[in-house]
Amino acid sequence: MNNPHYDRQLRAMLTILSHDYAGLALTDAPVDSRYYVQAAGMAWKEGTLDALTFLRFGSQMLATTMDRSLRLALTAEGYAPWRAGFDARRFGDSLCVTAVQEETRLRPGDRIIRLNALSPAAHRAQFQKNFLYAREPEREMWGNVLKMTAHIGVLHADGTQEDLPLRRFFGPRPACPPQLLSPAPGIVCLRVGDVGDGAALEALVTRERAQLDGARRLILDLRATHDGEESAFLPLMPYVFKSAKTMSEAAGMQTLFTLYTEENCRRRAALLSPYAGDPTADALLASLEEKRGALWVGETFDLWEDVPQAIQPRGGETLLLTDTFCEGAAEAFALLARREGRAALLGRPTMGNLDTASPIRVALSDELVFTYPMSITAQARRGEGFMGRGVAPDTLIPFTPEECTRDVILERALS
Repeated sequence: MNNPHYDRQLRAMLTILSHDYAGLALTDAPVDSRYYVQAAGMAWKEGTLDALTFLRFGSQMLATTMDRSLRLALTAEGYAPWRAGFDARRFGDSLCVTAVQEETRLRPGDRIIRLNALSPAAHRAQFQKNFLYAREPEREMWGNVLKMTAHIGVLHADGTQEDLPLRRFFGPRPACPPQLLSPAPGIVCLRVGDVGDGAALEALVTRERAQLDGARRLILDLRATHDGEESAFLPLMPYVFKSAKTMSEAAGMQTLFTLYTEENCRRRAALLSPYAGDPTADALLASLEEKRGALWVGETFDLWEDVPQAIQPRGGETLLLTDTFCEGAAEAFALLARREGRAALLGRPTMGNLDTASPIRVALSDELVFTYPMSITAQARRGEGFMGRGVAPDTLIPFTPEECTRDVILERALS
C-alpha cells in the first residue's frame, strides 16, 4: 500500500538524526537537510514526489554525512534494487572502469566520459552537496549517480567512442570466493574475496596450510573484501600475530558509548520483547529499562571472550593489500594486523566504517526503512575515528588508470 505522507517520513528521519543517532558524538550538526527538504518540497508541488524519488533524496542526504551505517531502503512491492554491472573510479574528468561483473559491453580500462550529457567531473562540480562518501576522487562512490543516469558516453581502450544506454542488473552481486595464487616462486597470494559465513575461507586455509606456512612471503589481498563477520578471519590470525596470544589479548577491551534515549531504548526493547522469558533477553530488557533516558553511557566489552585459546603465529613474511572497498570485518582485521606490527599494509586506506555499532531499523512507513547506529566507539568519540580516512597502509599507492589493466599493487607487493 502506498503511503504518500513523505513530509512525516522526512521529519521522522531528521528527528532521529538530531536526537537518537550516535553520530551526534562527532558533530553538532550531523546532516544539513535544507537542500533536500527544499528539493522534496519542490517535487511534491510538481507532483513528482514518489517513493523512489524520496529514496533518492533521502539516500543522498544521508550520504553527505559520509557515514555508511546510515541507510534508507525501499521495501515496496515490485521494487528491486539494481546495479550497473561494473565498478568505476573517478580520475580527472572521467570514470575509469576498474572491473566488470555483468556488463559485457565494457572492459576494464574503458573510460566513461559522459553521464547523460555531462562529464563526471562536471557533475561533481555542479552537485549542491557531496553525496559521494568521500572528498578524494579515488574514494568517491558513484553508484547513486549511475542510478540517475539513462545513458553513458564511453571511450574504449582502443580509442573508439560510443553512447550506451545504461543497463540494470538485479539480484545479488556475483560472488568472489577466496582464491589462492602463486604469482612468483616462494610467494603465495590469498585473495580473500567474499567471506560470507567464513566456511569457504576456513576450508581453503585448512586445505592449503602447508603452502601458506611454507611461503617466503604470504600476501593477503583484502581489496575486494567487504562482507562477513569478524570471526570469519580467525583462520588468518596466525599469519599476522607476531607472538602467541588470545584474541582478547590482541584486540583488547572495546569501549562503546551508547546513546540511551527514550526512543532508542523503546526501539531496542521492541526487538527483544518477542524473546521475553529467555534469561539473556530478560537481562537485556532489564538493562534497557534501567538506562532509559540516561543518554550517553560508556560500556566496555571483551568481544572475544568466547575464543579463549591462544593463537600461535605461523608462516613467514606477511603483506596485506588494502583499498577503499575493504570494509567492515576486513578492515577490522587490517587494523588489528597494523597494531600487531608484523604484517605490512600496502595499497590505499580502507573504507573507514569502524566507528559505529548497534544498528536500529525503523519503519518510516510500510515501504521505507531507515537504519542508524545508536553506539559509537570510544576512539571515534575522542576524535580518533576512521570515518572518511580508513585504516592507512604503510605504503600508499594512489590510484591511476594503469591499474585498470595491470595489478599495480600486487606488482609492488611482489617486488
